[in-house]
Amino acid sequence: MKYTKRIISLVAVISFVIIGSLSLKGSHAAGSATLSLTPSSGSYNQNASFTVAVHEDSGAVGVNATGVNLTYNASQLQFVSIDTSASPFTVPAVRSGGGGNVSMQLGAFSTYTGSQLVGNVTFKVLASSGSPAITIASSSQIFQPGSPPINIWNNPTPAVSAAYTVNVAVTPTCSSNQIGTYPNCITPCPDGTTGTYPNCVAPTPAGNNNPVTTNNTSTSSSSGSSAKTHTTSTIPASPTAQNADPAAPILASKDSSGQASYLVAIKVVDGKGKPLSGADVKVGDQTAVTNDQGIASFASITPGSHDVTVSSKGKVLGKSTISVDSSTPQYQVQNFGVKLKPATNWAMIAEIGAGVLVLVLIIFIIGKSGILGHIGKNRHMNNNYTPPVSGSGGTVSGSVITPG
Repeated sequence: MKYTKRIISLVAVISFVIIGSLSLKGSHAAGSATLSLTPSSGSYNQNASFTVAVHEDSGAVGVNATGVNLTYNASQLQFVSIDTSASPFTVPAVRSGGGGNVSMQLGAFSTYTGSQLVGNVTFKVLASSGSPAITIASSSQIFQPGSPPINIWNNPTPAVSAAYTVNVAVTPTCSSNQIGTYPNCITPCPDGTTGTYPNCVAPTPAGNNNPVTTNNTSTSSSSGSSAKTHTTSTIPASPTAQNADPAAPILASKDSSGQASYLVAIKVVDGKGKPLSGADVKVGDQTAVTNDQGIASFASITPGSHDVTVSSKGKVLGKSTISVDSSTPQYQVQNFGVKLKPATNWAMIAEIGAGVLVLVLIIFIIGKSGILGHIGKNRHMNNNYTPPVSGSGGTVSGSVITPG
């Protein structure tokens, strides 16, 4: 019975503070308590959701109930939800939203000072443009306990409002190298070709049904030479293929000076005629690395003579010269070759030299030791010896004949 009375008293207090206070509005003093919205501005896309936090600040005055009412344009924003779980005002009397209005009528068993969270309200952007606003209505209240409770909200003029911007959606367009209207974008065939991309057809000479071919002039130098080639080029599957491999090109671009440039492929082989991969090939101020077939591809080489330098790990392996023909169609590749001189086998040369040096040293040592002199003297003594010419009874006699 004792606990029942306490519960009834507690319910009565809550009813008075929350329902009675908020419904009857209590007395209104010229207070200094404030209400605020965070964030107070922002930019959002259509159909995006964002959350606004509502805070009250009563300064040093203790309060135990709040009644916050918000208004908004329902054609621009849509109410989604209210979350008061982080608010110290834990006793909800009203929490509702929709149709351009939001209401949070909350109370507490204790009083609170300073800045306190009332609740978080989430909205969805309906508008495709414009600046939707959320405003704290003049009917809002912040109560200080009393008999009756005192509304100490300052109710400023103009009303506290937060304005937001709707990002205007950007309509996709075709890229600069395409024609048509998105998403029906069309990539045209390169100049000088016919057909519909990617089925572009290169022009053919009069009376010839074969694709146009490119003939390149051979050049040579003391370090290497370029081989004469004859190749047929085709239009690539995409501009990306052009950048990745000029052997399947579209039109080459112009350089910074506005001069037309051309597609060049240089094949590098070693002294045995095998393709050299991973080598740096420099043409003018451009450098490319040879692939597994020994080919270095360039997409923008101006016409005329160019020095070619082949190197690996900073060491120059060979040099040559190429001549880019300006009469060749820009969508065709001009092919050149560089054959490097056979590498000098310095290890073998050093090994042979060391062997010769050892042989000479052995001959010198033998000569200095007199071995050859002894061999010659013995041969001389053998020439002065004549075997016995007669003998008997075990006695040998004879004469020595000295050569005249």
